[in-house]
Parts: sequence; C-alpha cells; structure tokens
Amino acid sequence: MVLSNYQDSHGFSRQITPYEEEDWQRNKFEKENIKHGNVIAESGYSGSSEPLVDTLEKRHQTVTDLTKFYYKGDVIPPSTKSQILRALKFSVMYYYFMNATFFVYAFFIPATLPAPWYGGLDVREFYASPPHLVIMGVVLCIPLIRFLVMSWHVEFYQFVLILGGFEGSMLLFTALFWSHGLPVLVSLFVSNLINITVGQIYWKLHFEETVRALPTLVPPPASHVQDSTVLSVFSWKTLYEDFAKLWGFQRHRSPAMLYDERCGVFSTKDSMSHVQSMHCAYMQALDPFGRHAPWKRSPVDLWSLSWVGILDGLLNTFITNAAVCFAGLWLGKAMFEDFFHGGYAILCAVLIVCIFFVSLRRTTGLMEDALGVAVAEKEWLAHDVVRHGAQREEIVFDVLDVMGQADTTEDKLVSPEFENRGRLNIVFMWLCVASVSDFIGESHLAKMYWNLALETRYMMEALTPYDFKLFPHAKWEVTFKGVLIKTLQTLVVALISCLYFGTYFAQAPVPVPLMALLGATCFVQSILKMLEAVQFAFSILGVGHTHRHNKVSEFIVGIGLMFVLINVFLWLYLLPMMKDWDLPLGQCKAMFNRELFPSACQDKWEPPPPPPPLK
Repeated sequence: MVLSNYQDSHGFSRQITPYEEEDWQRNKFEKENIKHGNVIAESGYSGSSEPLVDTLEKRHQTVTDLTKFYYKGDVIPPSTKSQILRALKFSVMYYYFMNATFFVYAFFIPATLPAPWYGGLDVREFYASPPHLVIMGVVLCIPLIRFLVMSWHVEFYQFVLILGGFEGSMLLFTALFWSHGLPVLVSLFVSNLINITVGQIYWKLHFEETVRALPTLVPPPASHVQDSTVLSVFSWKTLYEDFAKLWGFQRHRSPAMLYDERCGVFSTKDSMSHVQSMHCAYMQALDPFGRHAPWKRSPVDLWSLSWVGILDGLLNTFITNAAVCFAGLWLGKAMFEDFFHGGYAILCAVLIVCIFFVSLRRTTGLMEDALGVAVAEKEWLAHDVVRHGAQREEIVFDVLDVMGQADTTEDKLVSPEFENRGRLNIVFMWLCVASVSDFIGESHLAKMYWNLALETRYMMEALTPYDFKLFPHAKWEVTFKGVLIKTLQTLVVALISCLYFGTYFAQAPVPVPLMALLGATCFVQSILKMLEAVQFAFSILGVGHTHRHNKVSEFIVGIGLMFVLINVFLWLYLLPMMKDWDLPLGQCKAMFNRELFPSACQDKWEPPPPPPPLK
C-alpha cells in the first residue's frame, strides 16, 4: 500500500493511506465551506436540520482526534458521562407516545361503556372481595418495598422494571375490579406523573455525581517524548543525528514546542484551567446558594433546586394529558354515541392534533441543538489537553461558535441568515436543553439546565473575550413557542370542560369534584404562564430596543388574551355550572347559551308568552 506524507496547518506530520488522503481532501473542502459560513448559515431552524447535525459531528470528530492524539484515551463530557442528554431524548419520545396513547384510548371508551360516566370515578364502585384485596396487597407491596429500599445508584433498568411491574399490576386490578374506562385512564395519569418524578430525581442525582467527579474525567496529557535508542553500530543515515544528540545539539521537539518558538502565537491568558472552571460553574448551578464560582455573576437569577420545583412540571403534564384525553373522549362520543355538538368535538380534536404535531416539530428542532451540548463540553475540556496554542484557540472558537457570524455587504449590514447563525455555542445549547425539558414536564431538571446555561455564560465571559449579550432574548427565542402551546392547551381544556359538562348531563348530576379539579388546574396554569410571559416585559422590553421588541410585545398580548378567555370560561361558565346557577353572560334566556350549554340551561329559563291574538 502506498503511503503519502500528510502535514496539517499546525505542523503535525504523519503518513496516511490513499483512503485517508481522500477523506482528508473531502474534509478540507467541507471545512473551507464551514469557514465561509456555507454550512453554518443553513443550521438555523428555518432550513434543513442535516447541515446542523453534520457540523456538530465534524466538530466532535475533530476534538476527538485531537484528544486521542495527545494521550491514549478520550475526554468524556459530563453530559455524556451522566447520560442526561440521552435520557432527555427518550423522555421526549415517551412524552409524545403517552399523549398519543391517552388520545387513542379515550377515543374508544365511549364505544364500550355507557354514558355519561364511562365506568365512573367513585371508589365505592371498586367491587373486589377480601381475598382479592389480599392478593392485590401482596402483589403491589412487593415492588413498592423494593423501590423504597433501592439505592439511586443502581442501573436505571431496575427502576423501569419495578415501576413497570407496580403500574402494570395497578392497571390490571383497576380494569378487573373497577372498570376499563375512566378509572384505567386515571391510573395511566397517575403512572405517568410517577414516572416523570422518579426519572427527574434519578438523572439529577447522576448528573450531580458526575459533576463532583468532573476533574477525574480529564486526566493530564502525557508529554510527547520520542524514543531514540541506538541500534546501529555504523550508519551514515543516523551517524550525524546520534552525534548531535550526544553533544546536546539536537533534542526532540513536538509540534506544540515548535509553535511556541514562533515570534507571534496564540497563548492562553486564562486564570484557571477549563476543567476547573467547568467544575466551578456546574457546581454553582447545582448549588445556587453556595459559593463555588469565582467570577462575577448575579445569584438572584439562579433557580432554587428544591424538590417543590417538580410540581409545576406535573401541572404542565396534567394539563396536556387532560387536553388530549378530553378531546379524544368527546370525539369518540360524537362518533360512537351521539353526534350532537359533534362539529365542536371534531374542531377541538383537530386543534389538539395540530398542536401535537406542531409541538413535535418544535421539540425535535430544539433537540438537534440540545444534543450538541456534549460536543461543546468536550471542546471546552479538551482545551487543557491540547498543547498546541493555535489548536486551543480553534477549539475555543468552536465552543463559542464565532464562525457563525454574518458577513456584511455593500447593500446591508446584516445578512438574511444572521438570526439563524451563531447558535451552536454551549450557552444557547443549554438553553435548548432547558426549554425541551420544561416543555415535556421535567420542570425540576429544566431549572437545573437554566442554571447551567446562566453559569456557563458567566464562565465563558470570565475566561474568554466572548460576551453573550441579550441573554433574555435568547431565552425568549427558545421558550415563547412552548409557552404559547401550553397556554393554548389550557384554553382548550377550559373550553371543552364548559361545552362537555354543559351539554351531556341533562339526566345526571354534573361531576363537581372533577370539574373543580380541572378548573383549579387551568386557573393556576393560566397564572403561571401569564407570569412567565410578563417577565419578558421587564427583561427585554424594558432594556434597549432590538428587532425582537415587536415580537415580544405581540407574544405578551397573545398570552394575555388567552389568559382572559381562560378565566372567562372558568368563572363565568364552569363555576355557575358547578353551583347550578344561571349563566352570568346573557343568562340562559340567550339563544347563544341555550345552544352551546343545553343541559346547563335546562329549567333555568321560560319561553316568552305567546303574543295576544289579533282582534
């Protein structure tokens, strides 16, 4: 096989095969495209996602080759070691699978059970005999006891097996001794919330453990020494080299040493190693009230990581599950039982399905950026391993994504792709991780990821010339669509609750506890989303003026409008239905109310007397 000499731009020389030479030529061409923005310019959300993934894969391969060149081994990023990104990817799949399952299961309930209770939610209807209760207690207590005594450091599959056995048994007993309708659906609700809670606790503890051991993940690189044992007695080829080494005229110099002997070089001016800085930043994010990071920062911006932070994520999950279940149940009722108000049922179901696919597209788009966190972490940590000054600077440029800058032209100062460039830096990618985690209901992990994004920003600004300006703007970009979707889901739940309970309970009393639960959760959710939107009025609208100000203003107005509609449905329609009052808006004498809420207006109005006969 013919070998060719290969020398890179930093002075490294080695022999390569023809296949490696072909790959090198192709990578060189692609690298030139990246330098001129031909790849990164297309890496935003508006274009194809393949260039973005290709760019991250190239960056990962480059830093892996460098770290393996400097010592036998590799740098393991903390997000990879703890597997939090892999867990997030499968959590997204689980989130959408469960929502699709809820919709399909609720759709077929009216086809097998009578209205309006569909199996009922009264616990007194659980008709298991004492022997059956004993068997249930034994079957359910065994996995529960095993779960309580199990350490959080065991493999994750053990938690999956235990929770799967417990929840599967609970669903089976509910279907056998109660009903396969709404009781099983509620059991699925509870199981889903338990799984989300346990998953957050498990992966957060694993990430904490990885961060505490972060310095051990990047061992110091070995010196580039070269063996020069003398084996030939007399050889013209090695005689001068041996003589020079003997007298001390010649010693081995690595490419990094030769580079440092140049007149002008890139040299590090960091006050601390990158491994130490990342360890301090991540520890500060995990312990907001401690003092781990030496750089200037704003501690009030960090989220508290108490376990109470799980509750708002569970509320998000409950609202989403309730929306898909209610839409599926109402559509099934219209298809299999009674098509009265079936047009409204189809409209709400179509809206929920559209929200499902829009949110899926948004989440997958953010996930492509989010998974790049491990690449940026590895590049940051590899800075301490690489001895070549220019290569260290090139790695830092990749971490900051400085190649994602827009070019200027004579006609305009900003290119059309400017807003989609420069997103592949570690801070923005942590923001994407936090946004995805918050959207799928993992609010406790999301708060940790928000802290990591903020502390990573302070770390980069302290150790590099890079300034991450307009941090609230970047946070708004990755969150505003999620807030809109969650608020719209809350509005759909409030609307369906009013239409459903005001239509189909003419011959039966309305389920007041269920209505109260739905109303209370929608009310709290609407307040939380309104507060989440209003915060951008202070952090963005109150500071300077950019092209995003109009968009942020419209976003806040849209959330405010949906907030008003949600509370109109809750306080002026759902609450009077629970209390059996007349409807405040127009009362039941209005044709509009009688058409939309026939059972709620039953016996609450009298038709006007007929006009007197003409004489």
